[in-house]
Amino acid sequence: MAQVQVRLYGTLRDYRPAVDGLPHHPFAVPLPVPTSAAALAQQLALPQELLAGVAINGRAADFQAMVQPDDQVSFFPPTAGG
Repeated sequence: MAQVQVRLYGTLRDYRPAVDGLPHHPFAVPLPVPTSAAALAQQLALPQELLAGVAINGRAADFQAMVQPDDQVSFFPPTAGG
């Protein structure tokens, strides 16, 4: 089984699994291959209504994009401007 590094931003940090490290640090997640970013979010039990964006290896991606072993996946909540 492969693994990826995941980073959660904003309110999504509340859904970070109980793993070592600070809430803003990335954490490793094992996953079956192939896996989409959406499936990874579901595996992490991230509420769909709190998911506004995803980036894979620092580039904006679609939730249907496939995640590869050793990728870094970042999930972003909706933001409010002022």
